[in-house]
Amino acid sequence: MTRRLALTLALAGMAGLGGCAGPQYAYLPAEQATATIQGQPAARYGIPPEAPKGSIRVATSGLIDLYSTTGQKLRVIRMRMVIANNNDAGPWVLDTREQFLALPRQGESRAAFVNTNRAGMPEVRIEPGEERTIDFYYPLPRSMQKASSIPDFDFNWIVHTPERPVAERTPFDRYRLEVERPREIGADLGPFWYYDQAYPHYGFRDRARLERPRTYLVPAPSMKRAR
Repeated sequence: MTRRLALTLALAGMAGLGGCAGPQYAYLPAEQATATIQGQPAARYGIPPEAPKGSIRVATSGLIDLYSTTGQKLRVIRMRMVIANNNDAGPWVLDTREQFLALPRQGESRAAFVNTNRAGMPEVRIEPGEERTIDFYYPLPRSMQKASSIPDFDFNWIVHTPERPVAERTPFDRYRLEVERPREIGADLGPFWYYDQAYPHYGFRDRARLERPRTYLVPAPSMKRAR
């Protein structure tokens, strides 16, 4: 169920390091980096790979900060997927609860927050001829609040097509920026936000603490892991 969140975004540098002090980092796809999203390097996959009828592009803004209405800061990794069903026989379905971020020594987590410009979450339908852009926000473990402690990560995603489910792992590597940083991906796609109330049970081992009472969001119904 889609909910409107009482939430604001603040970009704290490409890799979440505020200000100009210290090194700056970016996370770039380690494979399939043949495309861009708003000028940012992105991994591209034909869907389904054996006979593409569309594509999925994946990119990241790295570490950014979310702020609640009371000013509490929550550090997250933001992932963006652009899903284009060009001419398949039917709709594709992407369940936002099935898209996982994996961190070294922390296991994997599904997104606590999801943002898009149209209603219809957590199961997003992409009809033939449609393209959807979806942002996923993964709260970081308390021990991994800086890019210097995250050398790499994997984005494990799945989309259901009329032929079969297509699942991939997109690895991202950390790069220290010496000159010009990659172009930043714009934030806040639209008014439709979704909060996975089951997130604390499917988060990283060293889970982030969300503010109580919840002022980031209006909670959505509890649900089980869909895998």
